Amino acid sequence: HRTQSLPHRFRRSFSFAFFPSRPTSSLFQILSMMRPIVLSLYRNMLRQGKQFKDYNFREYILRRVREQFRSRQHVAEPEHVEQLVSKARDTLNLIQRQRVLDNMYNRGDNIMEKIRFHP
Repeated sequence: HRTQSLPHRFRRSFSFAFFPSRPTSSLFQILSMMRPIVLSLYRNMLRQGKQFKDYNFREYILRRVREQFRSRQHVAEPEHVEQLVSKARDTLNLIQRQRVLDNMYNRGDNIMEKIRFHP
C-alpha cells in the first residue's frame, strides 16, 4: 500500500486528497455520452489541420490540437467538459476559416516539404 511509507499523521489526508473516489454511475453515463462528440471534434480538427498547404501552419495546428486534447483528457466534471467542447467547436470553425484563407493565398512549397517529400 503506497500510503504506508508516509508518516502516520499524513496517511489519511493523503489518501483522500490524491485518490478521489470513483465517479458515480450518472456521471459515468454523462461522460460516456460526451466521448463520441469529443472524439469526433478531435478527428475533424486533425482532418482540417492536415488540409493546410503551408507546412508551418499545418504542423503548428496539428501539434496544438494534439497537445490541447492530451492535456485535458482526464477532465471528469461534465460542466467543464461541456465548456471545453464548446471551445473546441469554436476552434474548429476558426481552423476551417483559416484553412480557406491559407489555400487561397498559397505561397508555394516550403523548404521542409521539399526535404520531406522529395528527397
